[in-house]
Amino acid sequence: DLSRGDMLVSPDQMLKVSRKFHASVVWLHEVPLELGRTYLVKHTSRQTKIRPLRIRHRVDVNTLAAESATRLEMNEIGSVDFETHVPLFFDPYSSNRTTGSFSLIDAATNATVGAGMIQKDLAATEIAGQPEDEFASFAVGETPVAPEERYARHGHFPGVVLLEGRALLAERLERFLFDLGFEALQLSHAELLGDALFETVRVVRCAGIIVLYSGDTLAEETKHQIALEFDNRFLDITGAPELHLDEEKVVGHVHAFAQSLKFVDEPRKI
Repeated sequence: DLSRGDMLVSPDQMLKVSRKFHASVVWLHEVPLELGRTYLVKHTSRQTKIRPLRIRHRVDVNTLAAESATRLEMNEIGSVDFETHVPLFFDPYSSNRTTGSFSLIDAATNATVGAGMIQKDLAATEIAGQPEDEFASFAVGETPVAPEERYARHGHFPGVVLLEGRALLAERLERFLFDLGFEALQLSHAELLGDALFETVRVVRCAGIIVLYSGDTLAEETKHQIALEFDNRFLDITGAPELHLDEEKVVGHVHAFAQSLKFVDEPRKI
């Protein structure tokens, strides 16, 4: 029983199955490749999250000499170690161009930013007693973490759901969304000190979290300001009287709202 994302192979020609591999990459975007940043990888019929762990070297296209580098600029070629969110099934590019190649995608814009050719499974190197340098990205970690990078890692944008005065429902929805893979957080005035609401809102937006607010009723101007802070990724359940007595409809609306915040569908597990 095969479905999209599955791969049928001969037992005599098994592919590598790994989350870590070494690849040659051609960078295609004006924004440089950055270590530690989360991108999307399109490999055969699968798409998942991926992070560059280390740039072994950059290739001088004039002399073909290897140069040290901490990032790749547009049209540059480099040798890069990667880690994916879920295992990929691949061959070295020299053995199979289809299963050995991949595309890199910016999670926020869906732009194709790079093309890669897999050279080696890194898991085999680790088993052999030669683990990669886990602190390589620390040595070059000069760029602050941007909110967009956090959104890409979570797989969704931040948002706000207003459930004023419905703490129990907000608590259940927090668990519901969390179990679906969303970063969700219930907030009420009990967690806020004084006039800390707006500062808290800014912090959770930068962290890429979906907020379920169940505190006291907010003024319309306050709601408007929060909606602007979250780029109108905002759902006011309190302002929809037809939903007050129908929790099933509330759950459906909140689920649809959370789905609308996602960058891409989650990759199908094999």
